[in-house]
Amino acid sequence: NMMAQDKAFRLNALITLGDIYRRHEDFSKAFKAYDQALSDIGTPTAEHWPIIYARGVSLERMNNWAQAEKDLLQALAFQPDNPNILNFIGYNWVTQGVHLEKALTFIQHALAQRPNDGYIMDSYGWAYYQLGQYDKAVTWLEKSLQESADDSTILDHLGDAYWQTGRYNEARFKWQRAYSLSGDI
Repeated sequence: NMMAQDKAFRLNALITLGDIYRRHEDFSKAFKAYDQALSDIGTPTAEHWPIIYARGVSLERMNNWAQAEKDLLQALAFQPDNPNILNFIGYNWVTQGVHLEKALTFIQHALAQRPNDGYIMDSYGWAYYQLGQYDKAVTWLEKSLQESADDSTILDHLGDAYWQTGRYNEARFKWQRAYSLSGDI
């Protein structure tokens, strides 16, 4: 059936286009491509979770968390054990200081599946930081840094946690390293 083939081709083209825009950090064009793909689909099913997730990530990067959260939670409903989705939602909640206990549960679930993932460890440590459990935060952020080498966000988080635990010199050192890596000079 030519119509069905054309529809499948168009859908794949839109998804590919969205992925290219997202890789080039043009999130507004990525959003439009994913949004059109989902509009063409109508009512998405479990197989469409990657498009919903990608649109959600694009929306988050566009600072539209209210809409992003809807997409991400829908993607999670289709993929309840997906560590990327769990960590992405959890980290964003932690950063905003909302749903902290639930965020911690999401990140724990992600970490259980990817125990050596430095970025998930960072989210976990940052969640403990936001909950005021600074010693636990230090432990997890140090582990995160071992797994992820020099990442400016992780270094910044660890600096904050060191500061809260009275380790001021180490905090300054981590912040300086983060600053030099971030290129914001």
